Parts: sequence; C-alpha cells; structure tokens
Amino acid sequence: MEKKLGYLWVKEKIKLDSELEKEMQHHWRNLIAVVNAYLQLKEEKRRNLRAEMQRTVTEHLEELEKISQKLEKIEGAEKLNVKLKEILIIIKEMKFDSQEREDYSLQKYREEKFSRLKDLIV
Repeated sequence: MEKKLGYLWVKEKIKLDSELEKEMQHHWRNLIAVVNAYLQLKEEKRRNLRAEMQRTVTEHLEELEKISQKLEKIEGAEKLNVKLKEILIIIKEMKFDSQEREDYSLQKYREEKFSRLKDLIV
C-alpha cells in the first residue's frame, strides 16, 4: 500500500519538481507508516506511544498541508490536491491527539477511518 500512497501524483499524471516530489514522498510515507503502525499495535502499547505518535503525525500533517498549498499553484494538480486534503482531514479525524482513555469505540473509529483512507487511495 505504501508504494501506491507514495506515488499518488504519478497515478494522477502530475509532474512535480524534484524537490517537491522528494518532500511529498518523505512526509507521505512517514505519515502512513505511523498510522499503519499505530493500528497494528496492541492496546496497551498504544497508550505508551500516544505522545510520540501524536508528535509524529502532527509534524507530517503540517508538512503535507504546506505541500497542499504548493499544489494549489501547480496547473493540473487540482484533483490530486482535493484528494490529499480529504486524506489529511480523515487522518485528523482519527484523533491521534486525543487525551481520552484509549477505549474500544475510539479504536474502532480509527479503524473505520483508516479503512476509508485506503479506499480513497487505492
């Protein structure tokens, strides 16, 4: 799945300059790896990693939002940018910044969001 995610702009046949492409690949891969890893952890380990996950997800989300702003200026990148923004919203909705107790409903909610995320990307 990571390969498909990392090359979304290739699928959309959008030519990005090499610097923007490297930047997008880096943050995209890291963000998806963090989300994927989080969903695969056992519940007790999730609690221990919440702060680190929150920091990492937030960092990559912020960078991808900056990339989204750059994409707005690239002709033909509208469809990619709309998809990227939708994906970023879903990841934000996964509530990695939640200070709530990690409960079953929140876990299920995140899994549903991630499933929707996969549907958008593949």
